[in-house]
Amino acid sequence: MSAWFRIEYSKEGPAVFISHLDLTRAWERIVRRAGLPAALSQGYHPHYRLSFGSVLPVGMGGKREYLDLELKRDMPAEEVGAALLPFLPAGIGVRQVKKRAEKAPSLMAQIDTALYWMEAEVEKEPDWEAIWGESSWAVKRTGKKGEEETDIRPGVLRLDLQKEGPRLCGYLWLKTGGSSGVRPYEVIKFLQEHGGMVLKEEEEVFVHREALFITREGYLLSPMADEVLWPGGKNFG
Repeated sequence: MSAWFRIEYSKEGPAVFISHLDLTRAWERIVRRAGLPAALSQGYHPHYRLSFGSVLPVGMGGKREYLDLELKRDMPAEEVGAALLPFLPAGIGVRQVKKRAEKAPSLMAQIDTALYWMEAEVEKEPDWEAIWGESSWAVKRTGKKGEEETDIRPGVLRLDLQKEGPRLCGYLWLKTGGSSGVRPYEVIKFLQEHGGMVLKEEEEVFVHREALFITREGYLLSPMADEVLWPGGKNFG
């Protein structure tokens, strides 16, 4: 009988420049080389039954990313993790592996919150009083109907940014996926255009995704288990 496994992995270093399509292919190679009995999809071009969480943009790293893998037969999760480790390419790491319920919702259907770390050298920090006084945070997005204004304020759950010397750094808690999802660079752009934040000339903003969560009854849960993770109440080191 087949079994599903949920894998918590990291994507950092040279791996941040891998596209999502190439990442999928990389995981297929990892599973094949590990000798795991991967289940295949139906059709003329069968592929491994892999299901990912929220997709990372090219160039951004992730500390706690997730994928579900179906195998043709059940086996201990520890054996799955141990089999994968020798074949991981540079920048891809496996943090833990657990069995997933067969009829559990997909990661894309469950994950709805992301935690990002932002760091940039600024000449002027945002006017926080003015920012939080605005009821709408309008940004421009390009969609099927062309460029449209979207209010990202409902998807910005929390900003923990502080000035440390010349640098502005801290955490961004954002909704992810669907129409309410917010990209971290949209927040940064809003801080510049409406909050008066001025980056140091030619300064690049560093953004790293620290974790992904499932919201349930007002609590943030790890996709690996029903472990409650409060905003700011977890050491993400």
